[in-house]
Amino acid sequence: MPARAQGVTRLTRKFQTSIPKKICQLKGFEPGDRIAWILNSDGTLTLQKIVDDKALDEYVGIIKTTKSTADIIEELRGPRHENGR
Repeated sequence: MPARAQGVTRLTRKFQTSIPKKICQLKGFEPGDRIAWILNSDGTLTLQKIVDDKALDEYVGIIKTTKSTADIIEELRGPRHENGR
C-alpha cells in the first residue's frame, strides 16, 4: 500500500518549509533539533534526526586517573613488541 501524505506545507522563496506537527511527533523531532534530509535512490526523501555528538561532553572527566593516554592504550592493546606489533 503506498504511503499517505501526513500533511502539506509550502516552500518559501528562501526554500524553507515547516515539518507538520504530526510528522514531528511520529519522528520524535523537537524544536532545536538538527534534521538531515536524505535523498534516497528512488527519489524519495527521508528525514532523520541528527544525534548531537556533544551529548556525552557532560561525562568527560568523570573517571579520574593518573595514567597517561599512552599508558591506557598500552594497557588496552598490550605491550609493544620489538618489531612494532
